Amino acid sequence: QVPRGSVLVIENADRLSREGAVKTIRGVIGDLWDHGITIQTLSPEETYPPDCDNEPRFIGFLLYLQRAYDESKRKGERRAARWK
Repeated sequence: QVPRGSVLVIENADRLSREGAVKTIRGVIGDLWDHGITIQTLSPEETYPPDCDNEPRFIGFLLYLQRAYDESKRKGERRAARWK
């Protein structure tokens, strides 16, 4: 029910999803863009409108999402190892 042309502001790009870059694009980002919603991140400070997926800034966004996923996975593995 969010109107087309709206902007979703996210404090940090890694808060968008912890699913990994590909799942995040296919799921969260794809759904937002399908509904005409622009993503604005504050860290890094960047705007990702629908269909910017062929732009260099979006490649950087993908790398950032993947790094956040990898870091989250590593932390989870460390916690699990401590419990054992």
